[in-house]
Amino acid sequence: MLSHAERFIKKKHHHDDDVVFTIMFNTSAATTRNVEQGTATDWALYDFICEHPNLSMYELHKQLGWSVGKVQKSVERLQERGYVESRTVNNPSRNKRIIAPTDWKKVYQKLREAGFEK
Repeated sequence: MLSHAERFIKKKHHHDDDVVFTIMFNTSAATTRNVEQGTATDWALYDFICEHPNLSMYELHKQLGWSVGKVQKSVERLQERGYVESRTVNNPSRNKRIIAPTDWKKVYQKLREAGFEK
């Protein structure tokens, strides 16, 4: 892996190939870092949801001290994987979207369908 100084020196070259390589390298590193951070966020949120099921997005945001957007994106990724489910609850003032962990039997079935076996 190149150090910050090596990347800076590489940027100083005026050859097109070096500039393209440097941009691709930095983009790839940033993408990897963002995916790792997103995964850590998702697992932290999943653990919290398992311990505190049936909270609204707003309640999750407040209790965790995270931005609403961070909670929303993490919930979306967890829903895509099938780890959490959401449902809308009618409230006198306004509807609330409640987040809860998916029943383990549904997750197990999904894993079996994807080819994971005992």
